[in-house]
Amino acid sequence: RFPEQATELESAEADVAVEEAARAEIDMTQAALARIADGSYGTCTACGEPIAPARLAALPFATRCIGCAER
Repeated sequence: RFPEQATELESAEADVAVEEAARAEIDMTQAALARIADGSYGTCTACGEPIAPARLAALPFATRCIGCAER
């Protein structure tokens, strides 16, 4: 019975991790939609410069330009 319980626990932990990751992505997407609504989408929150379209295409909820994100 112990191996079955261990497997069930691992599965439950994996489910929680997936759920947390999905929730985080939903939250970031909602924040990006709010930035679109208020006109600040695509502007780096660190330096105020535009975020490159290619970066936004790859990571639509990016809040920093690549230069600031790498710092």
